[in-house]
Amino acid sequence: MKISLRKLNEFDIKDFSSWMKDENILMLATGNKEEFLEQDIKKYFSKMISDENNMHHAILLNEKAIGLISLVKDRTNSHKMQLLIGDKTCWSKGYDMEAVKQMIEKIKEKEGLKVYVEIRPDSERSIAAFASYGFVPTKSKRYPKDNHFPQVLKMELS
Repeated sequence: MKISLRKLNEFDIKDFSSWMKDENILMLATGNKEEFLEQDIKKYFSKMISDENNMHHAILLNEKAIGLISLVKDRTNSHKMQLLIGDKTCWSKGYDMEAVKQMIEKIKEKEGLKVYVEIRPDSERSIAAFASYGFVPTKSKRYPKDNHFPQVLKMELS
């Protein structure tokens, strides 16, 4: 399993756009099946490319983009790790956790960076996988207005 990470660039828009038009991927990523308009996808993607405050990387398998991993700064100056494998042929093959491992290596180069993930509290496999990379459960959070993720387990990288 040889994947790599690289900063997003303008050539990744084609893959990103196709993922954001897929009903199954949208449901996993956003909890919503409602398709985005092409102009909104391009606008959002352009913001990610030019974003200086956050880290957005393409996940590459043999130089082909199969997903996206990001660190997004929140209002407390912590960074939430977000992950999406958009290429369905690459699901359930461990590429997601290999991307997490590589992102952690990049994070270690930046001292004092606080990183966390939010996952479903009933996802034992995800909890175990993130724990194996040094994430520890810190608290349960509720999002009452979010039908897809009404409750999450916050795990911080220690």
